[in-house]
Amino acid sequence: LQLLKGIRTIDLPNLASGIDAIDTVVDAIRSTDVVNLASGIAAVDTIVANIHDTDLPAVNTLVTTVDSVVDNIRNIDVPNIQANIDVNESLLDDIQFSHYLYAVASDDTLLSDDGEESTDSMVYVKMKELRVVVPGTYRITFSINEPTGLSTVNCTVYKNDGAHGTPQSDSSGSYVEKTEDLVFEAGDLIQAYLNTSNSIRPAYIKEFRVKGIINIHTV
Repeated sequence: LQLLKGIRTIDLPNLASGIDAIDTVVDAIRSTDVVNLASGIAAVDTIVANIHDTDLPAVNTLVTTVDSVVDNIRNIDVPNIQANIDVNESLLDDIQFSHYLYAVASDDTLLSDDGEESTDSMVYVKMKELRVVVPGTYRITFSINEPTGLSTVNCTVYKNDGAHGTPQSDSSGSYVEKTEDLVFEAGDLIQAYLNTSNSIRPAYIKEFRVKGIINIHTV
């Protein structure tokens, strides 16, 4: 049953063969002579058959239903059955439909942290953080300011606590928007690190936004 989790890692052209592998495991578990187990497996079989014929947007819903059935089967107290399910269940966790998605930079806001924050640190400190779940190129925008115009505010986009973007600076005395298109992977943290050139003149940041559109890979 754990092979159900493998659907996420199978590319679409090979989806049917992956589901056939699931059927093989399901049939093996069915051979265990336990009351109610066969009906649980039959429910999985029905959903697997539906996945064969479904379009991609509906697969996630079906897999969620399969996961519920798997959890119900686990509750049957039979030696080795639970262990067998647990060994393979990590495969279901690997069904990442983001594998079939990618981001393209645009002016459409996907994530944002718009609140104003400030620091008097002269070394970079993390001020903002957002996480993306789809790989691709995103447009990162933010507004920075040092109100007096007598010192310089510096900001760099970081990825997972490492510098990733081009350092941006301003000393105009008013908010200025900065923008940069950067590539990220699924699960990456997109962060804004800020400092000021003079500790008695704090640097400000607001409207930290991740922008783009999400597309589906064609197969």
